[in-house]
Amino acid sequence: MNNPLGGAVRRWRRTVVVAAAAASLGTVTFGLPAAGAAATATPDRKVAAASADTPVARSSSGRTSVGQAPVAKATANSSSGFRGTGDLADADGVSFSRKFPKNVKMLGGDFTTQSVIGTDERTQVTATTTYPYTVAGKLTFTAPNGLTYGCTAWLYDADTVATAGHCVYFHEGSTHGWSSNFVFWPGRNGSSTPYGSCGWATAYSVNGWINDQNPEYDYGAIKLNCSIGNTTGWHGLRWQAASYDGTQANITGYPGDKPANTMWQMSGPIASSATRQLFYSIDTAGGQSGSAVTIPGCGANCGIAVHAYGVYGGSAYNRGTRITEPAFNNYVSWSA
Repeated sequence: MNNPLGGAVRRWRRTVVVAAAAASLGTVTFGLPAAGAAATATPDRKVAAASADTPVARSSSGRTSVGQAPVAKATANSSSGFRGTGDLADADGVSFSRKFPKNVKMLGGDFTTQSVIGTDERTQVTATTTYPYTVAGKLTFTAPNGLTYGCTAWLYDADTVATAGHCVYFHEGSTHGWSSNFVFWPGRNGSSTPYGSCGWATAYSVNGWINDQNPEYDYGAIKLNCSIGNTTGWHGLRWQAASYDGTQANITGYPGDKPANTMWQMSGPIASSATRQLFYSIDTAGGQSGSAVTIPGCGANCGIAVHAYGVYGGSAYNRGTRITEPAFNNYVSWSA
């Protein structure tokens, strides 16, 4: 997706009028048929929500619901990672018969494709059955324009993956709406699928991305219909208000400029910390949208941001959507 930056910025800067009643709602659900009526898919449309971090969900059956905005909670600032058992018998619902889709396009974000900054320092991961590489996977899906795209996603629970918002809710030109047919392929290595694949139950993102296309809220998740994380393990999550500047981080994902469906990684320092984004010179390319930005900790690895964009808007750095306290609370809720 390569829309001009100016148009995208104008879209997310517009004022969102929120009905007073919406702030008091717990969950508003759309798309449920009246008694005796035939079921129909929910039309993609804007829904009133209380804040940019207000969660919005789309089920595989076509139901859209808006939840309460997350509030500050007196809880820990991290969740625990898990290294996995390595035993496929510990995972339910995994498919080894599903065929990988053809003609998968790489989704690179609305502003620019992701960027290699200077010399490409990414290295290929061939040990995709070794933690933490087991946690990352290829995410394929059908966009509202009918085309099949690929991103990266990563497990943070036995049956939930985090990814970029634009890998869940599609904005390109005049086409806007929920994607569908999500399939997660953990540890995929070329044509090899050591952990099979998982379908989906529910997709999640937030009002700030869905309604405003604000890149600072470009994050989402998919609730899977399998529990492959018991086998592969998962990353923990971490949020902090303090700066991450100088912290060594890693990004592992599936770039579209490398051989198809191969995993690549690179580590480097966080160059700059904004309230809702982290900036770095770690090389990326289209297809790595949704990758975890990780640091050691959480009993294994901690995801601190979701990679989303390359160089644009005068910045010399690639960037990810930071896991803030509201984002952390959403992710925890989505994995419940």
